[in-house]
Amino acid sequence: MATNASCQGPMTTIIETRCQPGGLDADVETAHIVPSSIIEALRSDDDRKHAAVIWAILYRYFPGVRGSLEFLKDEVDSSSPLMMNVMTLEMCLHAQFRRFLLTLESMDVEHNCRVKPFPDFPGVYNRFLPSDGIVSFCSHDGGKSDLPNPELMALHAAVADTLHVTGRGKMIEGIVDDY
Repeated sequence: MATNASCQGPMTTIIETRCQPGGLDADVETAHIVPSSIIEALRSDDDRKHAAVIWAILYRYFPGVRGSLEFLKDEVDSSSPLMMNVMTLEMCLHAQFRRFLLTLESMDVEHNCRVKPFPDFPGVYNRFLPSDGIVSFCSHDGGKSDLPNPELMALHAAVADTLHVTGRGKMIEGIVDDY
């Protein structure tokens, strides 16, 4: 993940290997942990019925995310995302994260995650990953903004693992590309 040389600026959170000057600069963009396409779909009444089935399944198999996903009600009615569902990623890594070819797994150390690329992750992007495989979340506004929610990160990781174990990753890639 990219290290920001200045470690300050308008971005609320950034995944990086160090939160200090002297690292590598990279172009970053906002990444939703729970995809924005799901939030957009929930704005339509027809899609809400279909989404209700999906959420029932998620709540059944991932009960820990129930409280964390309550933010979606607010985000659906808002034009701006909530910070607990947002992080910034280097542009190429964001595309891989969105396609579930890359995920971040929680660790015992608060706000630290282990980077987990999947077999189809393009090797050309390995140079953007930290050599020790660990990233830390930090806030660039003195802690005023929320860091990404660890339960949402765990949900993303569980979905990514499931897609790859079942061989559905390729199918989902095509669907995500359509959004």
